[in-house]
Amino acid sequence: LALREQFVAYHQRRFLGSAAVGLSAHHHVVDLQGSKEGIFLALLAFVKPGETLLLPDPSYSVYQACALQRGVRVEYFPCDASGQPDVRQITATQLRNARLLVLCSPNNPTGVVVTEQTLQRTVRFARQHHLKVVLVRAYVELDFRLPSGASQYLQGSALRLEGAMECVIELHSLCKSCGLAGWRIGFAVGAASMIDSLKGLKANSDF
Repeated sequence: LALREQFVAYHQRRFLGSAAVGLSAHHHVVDLQGSKEGIFLALLAFVKPGETLLLPDPSYSVYQACALQRGVRVEYFPCDASGQPDVRQITATQLRNARLLVLCSPNNPTGVVVTEQTLQRTVRFARQHHLKVVLVRAYVELDFRLPSGASQYLQGSALRLEGAMECVIELHSLCKSCGLAGWRIGFAVGAASMIDSLKGLKANSDF
């Protein structure tokens, strides 16, 4: 619990600022064996074999690899000219049986940071089409340069957007952000129902 409380405090301080999201260490966060475990558990929890995972092109290859291990279909959708994932280009055929959409910010492999507008559009799209969203933030602390006199508040969390706490979780990795490679520690934070599903899987797997 003490660890989860610190994860909540970090996320609030670095990504939410004064936004009143109401994160609870009991209901909205779970510790992970790195963000990679979170990706695999999300596929176990939210997508059945034969259903569809939506990914922007390009994406980190592990997302597809985990999906294929689960027997999950992968559908790629394009990014715009600036590298922003564009959910408006997801077709009706791709949406058929789609259950989960994964974004990464900064993106692996392009390094593009997902903008506020893109996050808003993605959350609205997810709510409209009954999708769950995983936003991978594993690289968010690696190359952030504060301008002189700037706030320590990092933007980019989707959790303060309308409806996000119903359908979005964000994954963080201390392995990368804190230089703890090999320690296998990270966390997921966000929608209570999604976090509860991840907790259930972990309680019966890596307990």
